[in-house]
Amino acid sequence: MKLPNFREHAGLNRLHRAMDAKYEPRKRPSIKWDNWKPMPKPRGDKVVPLPDIVFKPDGTLRHEGEHVLIYIRDIDTFGSNPKFHIAHCSTLRKMIKNDRGNRYVVSNRTDGIFQVNVRNGWGGGVKTDHRKLQVCKNCLAKLRYKGYNQHGQDWNKIYRNFRLDEFFEMYQETPTTWRPRHNNETAPLNAYTPNWSEISYKLRSDVGWRCQQCGYNCQNQKDNLHVHHIDGNKANNDPSNLKVLCRWCHRKQPGHGHMARNP
Repeated sequence: MKLPNFREHAGLNRLHRAMDAKYEPRKRPSIKWDNWKPMPKPRGDKVVPLPDIVFKPDGTLRHEGEHVLIYIRDIDTFGSNPKFHIAHCSTLRKMIKNDRGNRYVVSNRTDGIFQVNVRNGWGGGVKTDHRKLQVCKNCLAKLRYKGYNQHGQDWNKIYRNFRLDEFFEMYQETPTTWRPRHNNETAPLNAYTPNWSEISYKLRSDVGWRCQQCGYNCQNQKDNLHVHHIDGNKANNDPSNLKVLCRWCHRKQPGHGHMARNP
């Protein structure tokens, strides 16, 4: 369809004259390609090889005299983005106590953009992505960062405006007691191994299809009997890391709250 020439429209011209308006030629925006710059890509994490993380008396995490942070790199599609940790907070202490600390990797980047591996269910593949992650609120509370208090007036403002570069500048000192096993490059993929179906079936069969925690018999409901990875690493099939649980006991394990939400 061809549009009419509105400059020759009698009604519009009468309005222009009544308003004493003038036609202004349309200016096209000029692009100076010499000054054009592409959007910056996320900077890669600095590799920190298998560090000993030092828990300083102030609660911060150090390696070789520098502050570092840790985060969980492997997540599921149904899971939320992980928080990164800057202190020996209650969440971190609980994970270490439950022998789930080897899920963390080490980083000292300051832009807040981190590499994550997103698993699409059991055997559904893995996608590597870069996402902006938020700081753990329990870490802020542990450090009383800028007076952070979850019951205080400005707690949400402090959380939203948290900057890693500013944090690293505030804490200057030298540096463990707990060793994360991997950094973001050396950590094995937290996904089920190709032979997981066979391993799972054999373990459940060996215990007579009974839950090793509550004793419930799932002989006639085999789908309700699972094999739990104690340390949270689905690739670690060492017998000491596996426990046969009914779905009701399984969902009570650390990090399995999604099973209660999605029965």
